[in-house]
Amino acid sequence: MEPLTPAGVNIITHLAPDKRYRISVAVFRCRRIGGYAVLLLRKADQGPTHDWWDLPSGPALETDVAMIDAVGRIVFEKSGLGLRSYHKLQEVESTVAGSGSETITNLNLLVIDTSSDEVVIGDEFSRYDWVEEKRYHSLDIPDAMKEVVRQGFAFYRSTL
Repeated sequence: MEPLTPAGVNIITHLAPDKRYRISVAVFRCRRIGGYAVLLLRKADQGPTHDWWDLPSGPALETDVAMIDAVGRIVFEKSGLGLRSYHKLQEVESTVAGSGSETITNLNLLVIDTSSDEVVIGDEFSRYDWVEEKRYHSLDIPDAMKEVVRQGFAFYRSTL
């Protein structure tokens, strides 16, 4: 498995205890026709971002032993997808949101889902879509997450 951030941390309890962490996971699937698609979830709330698409995301919890545990939990909670077999995580640049003492470090990870499981979303989201590279640019996605998706497509394109 690739070293994970910050500074190669792969064990959740090794993250700095005085900081807050959130994990965003760009889940990719290889398409039968070639190339990849990323799982995007559309928010269901009626707030200012209700039309926005996002990645499966959630907090790092003390009950998550390793980063792969956190990724598996978050992906399952948000999409119903169970990452059943070995999955190599690829990290892309972390981002920081907020200011002063209220910052959250977002650990951004890429993973390939090799299953054919159907996505099952809860009330937090209104819909989902597997989005190919040519389409994600036109969707309302937070800029930081759009960059994670861009990096994911570039990474997986380089492995074809």
